[in-house]
Amino acid sequence: KMSKVDAYTGSKNIDSIKVCLSCQGLGTLKQTDISTSIVREVECSRCQGEGVLGRVQKKEKSDAILFKEAGDRYLRRGDFGIAINKYNAALDLEPNQINAVANRALAYFQLSDYQNAEMDATFVIDQFGSKEETNPMYIRSLLRRGLARARLEQSQEKA
Repeated sequence: KMSKVDAYTGSKNIDSIKVCLSCQGLGTLKQTDISTSIVREVECSRCQGEGVLGRVQKKEKSDAILFKEAGDRYLRRGDFGIAINKYNAALDLEPNQINAVANRALAYFQLSDYQNAEMDATFVIDQFGSKEETNPMYIRSLLRRGLARARLEQSQEKA
């Protein structure tokens, strides 16, 4: 007999499932009547015949997330200008994409655009506030802002 779980696992919309251990994913249990020795199949009461206890549906990624992820790929490749464009596109769609702002700060820094790097890093820091002192993004933004400010000071001293 095919497990009901097999029907779920073939779906592209299911990320993961939790198989019912009582019925091993079949949805039914064999029950024996002691007085008559008759064996019959009954619906599993734990999973209500589903064979699974839970299903996690995949969430469709928003366009903003897709642009942000594309920006991340370009950032890793060293294509900082394209990365900035992708982060800007993500922020046009969802202005609260704090990860896109934080990564755009790094891209600006790599292009020696220290003014914009400092502004983006400061924005991220302000969004977190001091209550998030241990958050890695907060710490990275502090570092990026400090480095950008140091480079800005160096360029002003040369001028």
